Amino acid sequence: MRAFVFIFLLTFLLSAVAFADDPPIMLWRQTYGGGQNDVAFSVTRTGDGGFALAGYTSSIGNGGEDVYVVKTDEDGNMQWEATFGGRGDDEGRAIINTEDGGYAISGQTNSFGAGENDVYLIKLNIEGEEEWTQTHGGARTDWAVSLVQTTDGGYAYHGVTCSQGEPNGDYWFVKAGHEGELQYDLHFGGGGIDLGWSKIFELEEFSYAFSGCSFSFGNGDCDFYPIKISQEFNVDWANNYGTWISECCRGFTATDDGGFVGVGPYTQDYRSYDMIVQRIDGDGNELWQHVYDFNATDWPQAVVQTSDGGFAVAGYTSSRGNGNDFMLVKLNSDGELVWNEIYGGGRDDIACELIETGEDEFILAGYTVSYGAGGTNCLLMKVGREEDPPNKVNPNTVENPNSFALYTTYPNPFNSKATVRYSIDFASEIKLGVYNMSGTRVLDVEKRHVQPGSYTVDFDCSELASGTYIARLESLGRLSETKLILVK
Repeated sequence: MRAFVFIFLLTFLLSAVAFADDPPIMLWRQTYGGGQNDVAFSVTRTGDGGFALAGYTSSIGNGGEDVYVVKTDEDGNMQWEATFGGRGDDEGRAIINTEDGGYAISGQTNSFGAGENDVYLIKLNIEGEEEWTQTHGGARTDWAVSLVQTTDGGYAYHGVTCSQGEPNGDYWFVKAGHEGELQYDLHFGGGGIDLGWSKIFELEEFSYAFSGCSFSFGNGDCDFYPIKISQEFNVDWANNYGTWISECCRGFTATDDGGFVGVGPYTQDYRSYDMIVQRIDGDGNELWQHVYDFNATDWPQAVVQTSDGGFAVAGYTSSRGNGNDFMLVKLNSDGELVWNEIYGGGRDDIACELIETGEDEFILAGYTVSYGAGGTNCLLMKVGREEDPPNKVNPNTVENPNSFALYTTYPNPFNSKATVRYSIDFASEIKLGVYNMSGTRVLDVEKRHVQPGSYTVDFDCSELASGTYIARLESLGRLSETKLILVK
């Protein structure tokens, strides 16, 4: 009896651990844009529980590319969109909430300003209406990749300048006033290329930290290069970390112990890339560094510290072999892998930013070729836990649950409503729809991420005319179809 109880408890504990380490599933996704190219680089959670994205669009606006801002509700439904720019190319790289309830965006423009490309600052009210704009820069190319509102109500950002310092590019830090006017700036770098890429954090009043990658300093071609700016606007410390090969810091976050974590791609041959994560203390001293090889090209772009003290990393991966997919990786506080997951369709899906919205619940923002209206569209996705999907059924009730298949609907012929069953052999994004005999989709039945198994779903064709239709299941570039006969 004791042996039975011990085995039962051990099995229960192992099952609990396995469940805890299972990655979250996709809860919903939304796309924004038109038939050309639309990209989201940044996302922020808004005061009403929704989200605001910033990037660029070539589908609408005034020029080749315009700054593109989208405001959504908590489920990703668009509430408004706005574009800003001139006849050239203009991009938003970062969006933040401002203390008055509006938004501020930083990025780049070659429609306005003094040089080839200048920093572009835009202030919006809560309705997305422009309040002011500013450009900063010189005769050459300058751009911003980050933005923070400072304790005095002004702004600070960092990025890259080719107008000051080395013409190939130096780190550039700028402190701006209430209406974006330039108050103070610093540039730093060496004889090579030095690129600011990450978010910026205000640590104390007028003290800042950010990171990027340096070809001027360090052990290899390119190294992590975090910098802290003091309250007197001097460089408090600037350290490089890396091997003799190449590491570039793309994501950066402050931690609850006063330190920082940076993430980026690591390569030994410039053909394939792994994920590298590094944790440093508040004085820039390395605490640990780990490289993760997921047997693919993995390109991390953003990191956040999670509510349990660990970290979540977002980016993209080629592990499926059919384009790139969203990549989400969960680590504990020591950098040990907890889980990793991929989300996407049959073409390219690139995650640029993430927000933690709950325990193992995240918002991912980026762009997609797999979904949307055409070209490249902005993509917003929510992932989280769903303990018992309401339409998961016993695999024994469906033929061969380890296969990819769409089975005959019941009843068939049917009057308005029917039930369809399908099975999936790999964890993946699925799309289930109804098409007329000309190949036009007339009904979206289901779009979501599912685990291997068998499922059933009810659908309603009451808005369709009597006739013959095709139900089509899509996953990982595969199709399975069955004929439907609707009789009213």
